[in-house]
This record gives sequence, structure tokens and C-alpha cells, in this order.
Amino acid sequence: MDRRALLIGIDEYDAVRGLKGCVADAEAMAALLQENEDGSPNYGCRLLTSPGPKTITRALVRTEMSRLFDNFTGDVLFYFSGHGTPTELGGYLMTQDGTRDDPGIAMNDLLMHANLSRARE
Repeated sequence: MDRRALLIGIDEYDAVRGLKGCVADAEAMAALLQENEDGSPNYGCRLLTSPGPKTITRALVRTEMSRLFDNFTGDVLFYFSGHGTPTELGGYLMTQDGTRDDPGIAMNDLLMHANLSRARE
């Protein structure tokens, strides 16, 4: 398959107020992306949700971002539904284990992965 997607939806957080609808958003996007209208395969989707079988830690998201972007020349899609926060160092996507002082994944890290990848789109 020459298309892959990582979709993350976080409703439950360890240290900050939870959200509603983020898991449902990520699940709906995955359902939409997995197949074309004619039923043929579209994107190979990896879905991470909280609540879910794994805690969505910064380490897990970094591992999954590497898995998404590294050594892949097809189309890549990253989708995140959850808390985000601006800091003096830039924007962050808040992982489930994130705190106000240590939120999670820096947007700059995500952009660097994407820009350094060999992905087509």
C-alpha cells in the first residue's frame, strides 16, 4: 500500500481535563480514509485512542511518528484530535501523559519528521 495514516484521538488525560469527541473524530477519519468509495483500499490506517489498549505517551507517539515517516516514499497523513497548547517554545500536541509544564509532542518535531521524510505527499 502506498498510503499510510496515523490517527490519534485522546479523550482521557492523566493530568488535565478530559475531552469529548476526539476518539470519535479519529475513528470517523480512519473509517473515511481506509476505503475509497468503490471499496478499494485507500490508506493503511494506524489508530491510537484514549481510552484504549495503550496509554498514548510521548514515547509512543514518537515511535509511531518514526514508523509513519521513516523509509516510506508514498503518501503520509497525520491526524490528531485532542488538547494542544502554545508555549514560549512553540505549539505542542498534548499526549495522554502530558502536563502543563511538559505537554507532549512539539509541532516542530512533527514538522521536522515530515520535512525530512521521503514521503511523496
